Amino acid sequence: MDHLGAQEDDHRGSGSITPVYYGPTTNDEVNEGNNFDTGNFRAKQTGGDRIELGYTGEHNGFLVDSFELNGQTQHIYGQNVSVVFIDPGFGPQGTNHLLQGDVGNGVTANVPVNFATMSLLNRTQTDGVEFLYTYRQHLTHHGGQIQWMVGARYLRFDDEFGVDATGGNLADSAWDTMAKNRLWGPEIGVRWLKQFGRVSLSSEGRFMAGINNQSIHQYGEMPAN
Repeated sequence: MDHLGAQEDDHRGSGSITPVYYGPTTNDEVNEGNNFDTGNFRAKQTGGDRIELGYTGEHNGFLVDSFELNGQTQHIYGQNVSVVFIDPGFGPQGTNHLLQGDVGNGVTANVPVNFATMSLLNRTQTDGVEFLYTYRQHLTHHGGQIQWMVGARYLRFDDEFGVDATGGNLADSAWDTMAKNRLWGPEIGVRWLKQFGRVSLSSEGRFMAGINNQSIHQYGEMPAN
């Protein structure tokens, strides 16, 4: 192969239709597009764990809060899957973006990419921790109490998209894309609390102004048959 596309046009299948060649003449031309839709990947409601530890004296205190959501892993499978790969421009004018190869008689042209089977994986993980200084005001006239909070928060969100494909002209190919998000920054909050005998009613809100440090890595192998 003269050039191997390294970026998928669209994980969900963009509907792009591209002329490709099985042979050197226009009679061997077919239109090919992405035919595997990953729209079935959906974020689902899930549980998790949350731990809060803290201490408050007459007015001053601290709060440490951590949480972790249960990770989600989803798989979908397909057969006879066509994929259109699009690369940054290459060639003499830098205008070609598609997978190319020798289609016979020394002719180089866009070639089809078709896999007999394809397995897709999507995995997400989310957790975080925060540390807050707290200040509790005196009781209000109606018996409620306001508590102010200020501190810092850290969040981690990881998303993985993996592909394992067999059969076809790029048989036994696999690639994995991992996106890592690390968010941190200052946080403020307020909590209102009122005691009704042995029952407590509280309401609170927190706001974080964070910076996201994101990294995306892709690893893969695509043998050229």
